[in-house]
Amino acid sequence: MNEISSDLGILDNTSGREFEIFVVRLFEKLGYSATVTNRSKDYGCDMMLQQGDSRIAVQSIRSESELNFTSVQRALNSLRKYNAQLAIVVTNNKFIFSAKRLAKIKNVTL
Repeated sequence: MNEISSDLGILDNTSGREFEIFVVRLFEKLGYSATVTNRSKDYGCDMMLQQGDSRIAVQSIRSESELNFTSVQRALNSLRKYNAQLAIVVTNNKFIFSAKRLAKIKNVTL
């Protein structure tokens, strides 16, 4: 994990694709099996995680501004499409209040 920790300072200067690769590697180091989804028409899911019987849809967003509730809505859309039990949104930034509220109501992990 030290390798990952030392990379955190450069995340704001990465591309969206580089950020996505970082997130995949992070989850793999945490013991998940990660599969990157098709880049177009991903329905709010950049990668699928599997650990045992658990399927988790992950949206990774590298952004220069705070994320609104749309990011949470997209993650919710991916639950059905990918038959996942949990949706997670990962970002290098923060979430505005409406995104946090929707995530709490709909049980999306930010």
